[in-house]
Amino acid sequence: MVDILQQAAMLTLALSAWFHNEPRVQIETTASGFYYYRFGKVFIGSTHGDGPKLNDLPLIMVTDMPDDWAASTWRVWHCGHFHHDQVKEHPGCRIETHRTLAAGDAWHRYSGYRSGRDLKAIVYHRELGEVLRTRCGV
Repeated sequence: MVDILQQAAMLTLALSAWFHNEPRVQIETTASGFYYYRFGKVFIGSTHGDGPKLNDLPLIMVTDMPDDWAASTWRVWHCGHFHHDQVKEHPGCRIETHRTLAAGDAWHRYSGYRSGRDLKAIVYHRELGEVLRTRCGV
């Protein structure tokens, strides 16, 4: 049986192959649970959220990517896993969890989970940080 990590790896490779000639699309193929992207003075970290404690993410970010941390003013982590919106400010970094797009399955319904579903578009300016946020409910 194929587990979820193998499925994710296969999907990553398939998307990478599909978009290999499209310069506007970048597929991250690093086999890591942490993804980082710096855009000017904005430094974004992303992880599913089921690994280390959320409060440990800022220290993980600065340890993994000290040059990007030092070069940035706006630092944020975006995480899923918890399926509800949550924002916590830390010294030098913000951690945000998001709701899910996925429909509830039988296990989640039986376990009592009833979170809402939505999608957010967050716009960052390279010098000013977050400048716009739009939410679309499902």
